[in-house]
Amino acid sequence: MKHILTDKYLSNRKLPINYNKNDAHIFSQELKKIIPSNYILKLKNVFIVEETLFHNWFVLGKYTHTFKLDKIYKLKIILKRFLLPEIKIEKAIWITDDLSVGYFHWFLDCLPRLLNISKIDDSHDSVIILRPEVANQSFVKETLDLLGYKYFIKEDKKINIKCHELIVANHCATTTGNYNDIVIKELRSVFLKKISPKNGSIKKWVYISRDKSSRRKANNETELVNMLLTLHVEIHYFEEYSILKQMDIIAHTDYLISIHGASLTNMLFMKENTHIIELRNKLDTHSNCYFSLASALDINYHYLLNEGTSDIPHFANLMIDIASLKNYILNLKKN
Repeated sequence: MKHILTDKYLSNRKLPINYNKNDAHIFSQELKKIIPSNYILKLKNVFIVEETLFHNWFVLGKYTHTFKLDKIYKLKIILKRFLLPEIKIEKAIWITDDLSVGYFHWFLDCLPRLLNISKIDDSHDSVIILRPEVANQSFVKETLDLLGYKYFIKEDKKINIKCHELIVANHCATTTGNYNDIVIKELRSVFLKKISPKNGSIKKWVYISRDKSSRRKANNETELVNMLLTLHVEIHYFEEYSILKQMDIIAHTDYLISIHGASLTNMLFMKENTHIIELRNKLDTHSNCYFSLASALDINYHYLLNEGTSDIPHFANLMIDIASLKNYILNLKKN
């Protein structure tokens, strides 16, 4: 049974606050995006073979993978459906894909799917099926506990799961890094209700450091941190914090600064009309997931382009233009 939740629509993104026409090549392709309809499937007698769904002789790869499955892979799934032993689960939920182990993908791809499922089944008597590598992430367990969901870890790939009823949500947007504006705002509301942030009279500035990350960090981090401290910007290392602590910090933040990376996912916990400043690699002209997220959440997006240490932006560290960032922050503080 298929339940349509939202119709297809055109998402119009707001330009960055400090948009420069010379940077049109970075943002122009992201200003308008078609967001597909969102729907839920309630399926009977579904088999989970490895991490793929098999139902009525069809391999439902588009719900479990972000790439198209080839014929050989599908044939292997069909054979394993009949050759491998199985266990049975009465009622389950599927919300993950091959990228779900990442912090960004869990919060912005998986949880929106779970939110949509809750709209047609909020009983919480279904278990969410998770692969071990996903379940082993502390943020996954913390968020599911916070939201009140049970989960079952599919430890053994050589054992199939037969679900009498499986509830599946489609991806909320055609490609990762795009968002259904309505759903993503609803997800923010769910989290903010969990922590009930208080309004402060003083604007709070926060910098999330990537110094403990393996890549895309600031090569001049010490100088950067020293400058930010003189401007009364808080410095945080979110790898050391629980999800609830991260949420509480960000929910009370008015200006969030960070290098392009998963830390900026946390703007999901910021209120409307707050601000983020993304420190970007000047060679990266396509990684606009946080620009799009800020627009979807009605958060003001600012950016600063910096020199990278490699021609491959995904792995390059940055030399932050500290003088430009300092001047930009001082100008914002005047307003």
